[in-house]
Amino acid sequence: MKVFAIALFFTVLVTGCYSGDDYNQTIIVRAENSVRFENQKNYVVGDTLFFEIEFSRYLEEDGFTTLLDVYETTEATAFSFSFGLLKFSDFSNTYEFINVDSELVLGPRPDDSSSNGFYGNQLVAVLDVTTQEQYYSRIGLILVETGDYQLDLDFLSFNPPYDPNKVQLRIENVVTNDTSLDVGFTVAEE
Repeated sequence: MKVFAIALFFTVLVTGCYSGDDYNQTIIVRAENSVRFENQKNYVVGDTLFFEIEFSRYLEEDGFTTLLDVYETTEATAFSFSFGLLKFSDFSNTYEFINVDSELVLGPRPDDSSSNGFYGNQLVAVLDVTTQEQYYSRIGLILVETGDYQLDLDFLSFNPPYDPNKVQLRIENVVTNDTSLDVGFTVAEE
């Protein structure tokens, strides 16, 4: 009985010291209007559509008066992201997600030697080496099929390489009310 009481005491003690906050903590910050897309609205097969990602190294964090230095926090010179592409379907009368061959997407990709945690067809926004104030990426999408399309940037977020020994950070793109992002375009035969 005495052994059981001691075991119970240590179990309660250890359980009381553990809080779920010690592991898998993710800080979420927001970057406003980080996408620039000068949409021509009408393209022809073979054109390349371009858009840019840019966000500051210093972002507001809820509950704090000073800006969070995302580089100092993560030591990441690149943040991964991906975007979606939707094509209008006459069958469903809605826009549907389509897979894009990675060879048709132009832009910086994670370096294999530093891609710890990057998976799939990812692109990266890279810290500007000159000023070290902004993360930037220019993305091109080679258009190969006719149709009505939309870029899907609704859930765009940026993530540093995964490191289980560090606090995780996710940067979410937020489009403010004073900015509209026109993501629809048409691709026609030449």
